[in-house]
Amino acid sequence: MSIFKSLQQKKQIGNKRKKAKPKPDKRLGERLDRELPYVITLITIMAASGVSPFGSFTKLARYKLLPYIMKEARNIVGQVHILGEDSLSALEKRAEVSGSKQYRDLLLGYVSTVRNGGDIASFLQSKMKSIFEFEVAIGRQSVAKIAGLVDAYMIMHVIRLSLYVVVVAMSSSATTSMMPASM
Repeated sequence: MSIFKSLQQKKQIGNKRKKAKPKPDKRLGERLDRELPYVITLITIMAASGVSPFGSFTKLARYKLLPYIMKEARNIVGQVHILGEDSLSALEKRAEVSGSKQYRDLLLGYVSTVRNGGDIASFLQSKMKSIFEFEVAIGRQSVAKIAGLVDAYMIMHVIRLSLYVVVVAMSSSATTSMMPASM
């Protein structure tokens, strides 16, 4: 029994020493999702023109029009240049802490394609197509929601106008019945 307790205590001490993974920032993830269609287009063009996977992120680190992707790219470039990590490992680590599922899938798929020797340009083109299809689906959902709100608004005003007409008709018939017949 004492051996079991000592093993259990060692396990608890070992668990306390392990670093907890940082929680992904959901707000940053949403902002990355907004910039992702533009980023995937840029990366696809760069890959098709022969820019290396890491080279595309070094270029994105200087691209000020996409500020959140610029920060992510700077983190990746910093991990490689300052900490001396492998570029694919740096991409993997950033994917693990990303709050955006689409961005995480892009980075992990990118790393997997490079490691397995696949065609990066075709992977990026298929990923770009899926991201744009996802954005179109979200846009259609938004339009459907707005259409429902507009329909409800119009119905509310039609009912209000109908009630007004009924009230006016009732009040005019009531005033005509009160008037003397000699008029």
